[in-house]
Amino acid sequence: MQLDDNTAVIEWDGTKYGIAPSDQMRLIRRVEDILGGSAVQKVLTYYSGGVTDGQLAEALGCILRAAGAKVSDIELYRQVTDAQINGDLSAAASAQNVIIAVLGLLAPPIASEMAEKAKAQSEEKKVSAKG
Repeated sequence: MQLDDNTAVIEWDGTKYGIAPSDQMRLIRRVEDILGGSAVQKVLTYYSGGVTDGQLAEALGCILRAAGAKVSDIELYRQVTDAQINGDLSAAASAQNVIIAVLGLLAPPIASEMAEKAKAQSEEKKVSAKG
């Protein structure tokens, strides 16, 4: 994620979306409500049951709709779970990265570190799923 004039720019499915500064804190609170306490830690531990597929899809949907995307939670849920059934964890990893980026808006250096950790975890899962 990048900040452009304090607008958070996120990317999903090859399309970039912006979240205005005035909407960012409200969005963070809504995502935390969906995920519960220790939201960042839960997203980071998604692959070991930190959050459910439904929570991941709902949090991602909340973020994308706030940024102007026309998506439904069920559409995102299917996108993430259908890919996983075929051994492709990239949709789940992308969802993790978007959610972590938004939750880290108030502390960008930490958000970058968390996104790297999530990416490394998804890479480990890809390797173990194949092996």
